[in-house]
Amino acid sequence: MKIAKPDLVVVHGLTQYYGRRAVLKDVNFSIKAGQVMGLIGANGAGKTTIMKAMLGLNRVRRGTVAIANERVTQLHHAVLAENVGALIEHPAIYPFLTGWQQLQLITKDVTQLQWIVETLQMAAYIHQNAKHYSLGMRQQLGIAMALVRQPKLVVLDEPMNGLDPQAVKRLRQTIRELAQTGMTFFISSHILSELEKVIDDVLVIDHGRVILQTPMQQLRASYHQRLLLQTTDNAHALVWL
Repeated sequence: MKIAKPDLVVVHGLTQYYGRRAVLKDVNFSIKAGQVMGLIGANGAGKTTIMKAMLGLNRVRRGTVAIANERVTQLHHAVLAENVGALIEHPAIYPFLTGWQQLQLITKDVTQLQWIVETLQMAAYIHQNAKHYSLGMRQQLGIAMALVRQPKLVVLDEPMNGLDPQAVKRLRQTIRELAQTGMTFFISSHILSELEKVIDDVLVIDHGRVILQTPMQQLRASYHQRLLLQTTDNAHALVWL
């Protein structure tokens, strides 16, 4: 008998305005422990706003966010310290510290530090000052900072930006391996093809509204299409095809 996993994240009725413009409109969803959920939407759909609200970075007009059964707001976010790692928009990096020193600001556990450097293959540059990092190296460091303490929940906003194909493949593999240990992921992108190889479920947002939440497997099945081709000589065309 399969035991249902508990909800780690519950978002209910989330509504947010920028001035008079509603950017989130009654957003509701939940994420189970160990689940990898993708957040898909066009640029400006509200993806980053949702993630910031989850992390207590935005004051919302209405609605609630709970992580591990504790409510998260701008003034109440103690649950995030030990349970959540995040990369939102751009990595917050000190240019005159090395990558290793940046990671040490998050944890002093040498085992954790060595694990993340080895996992993301950052050894060649981890002891260089971050001001010399390329875009991809900075992005890798930001991801490492989110993962290094192996938190219960990892929130990643467009994590593939700036990564080369090998780094993207390595990140996908790392996410799947960590999810199998029970770690939960919430990953945004505006490109479904970036996420479909790694996510279990997909949440689709459009103009601030959730229009779909479904297992990725079901979504794949729904968008299979057939093409009917008719010719003046079908038998001859079939030979050539």
